[in-house]
Amino acid sequence: MRDPFLIKGAFRGPCSICGTQDDLTVDHVPPKGATRVAAMEMRELWARLSTGEQARRFELSQDGVKFRTLCRLCNNVRLGANADPELVALCNHADTILKTKLILPPSFSARVRPMRVLRAIAGHLLATQSGRQPAGPFELGMVSFFLNTAEAPPRELECFYWPYPYSDQVILRDVGMTRLGHGRAPLVFKLLKFYPLAFMLTWARDEQAWDFLMPNLAIHRRISNDDFATVPIDLRSVPHQRWPEAPTDDAALLSGGTPMHATPRTPKKRK
Repeated sequence: MRDPFLIKGAFRGPCSICGTQDDLTVDHVPPKGATRVAAMEMRELWARLSTGEQARRFELSQDGVKFRTLCRLCNNVRLGANADPELVALCNHADTILKTKLILPPSFSARVRPMRVLRAIAGHLLATQSGRQPAGPFELGMVSFFLNTAEAPPRELECFYWPYPYSDQVILRDVGMTRLGHGRAPLVFKLLKFYPLAFMLTWARDEQAWDFLMPNLAIHRRISNDDFATVPIDLRSVPHQRWPEAPTDDAALLSGGTPMHATPRTPKKRK
């Protein structure tokens, strides 16, 4: 079976973030420590949303979704040691609330370093798709922000997030959404969804056309990489499970690349 996501990838080549020619290491989504993930069945998103034979085709990835795309410095230090611990802390706090509260509050919060969380999200999205190098203002802005921890995120970059209490994962790296008949600029975004949170990076968002109720990590852009802040998690503005990859209003999705959907492997039934 072909590997549309190049899960294994080359053992040596240019790092998908910094471009350094080096031995390549495996990036895990979600990062280790955030949640325990079993073998995942990875499909192109369009196959997952369809029915029949196409929906049954998948690529198996043991121990969760992963891509061999990053040099050791980007994967183990910049992402694994410096950024991921804050993303893991945020996810684990959300997991505790969602699993232990008999009656969920309308919202709750976590004390984390939001710029490190934002760098982790940018790094994991840039790590998808083996052999691909960052291109265009959106991705080059993400790279510059990720590599330079003294740098604030570009003013065009925002990161909306919301609770995602589902076991599947969605990764969209090249996607836009337009409102039919509105004549406004499309929303350009990248999407990373895994239990217990979903993250959507947007670029140069038209605020009048695309007004979201969920919190935005980028409001903390003026604080440093080392500063803590109280990050809210709002349960009152949670979209349906398949938003935004399957919009239900007057929006249409425009996608390039290979949008990915992964679900825990279904055990074979014994005959």
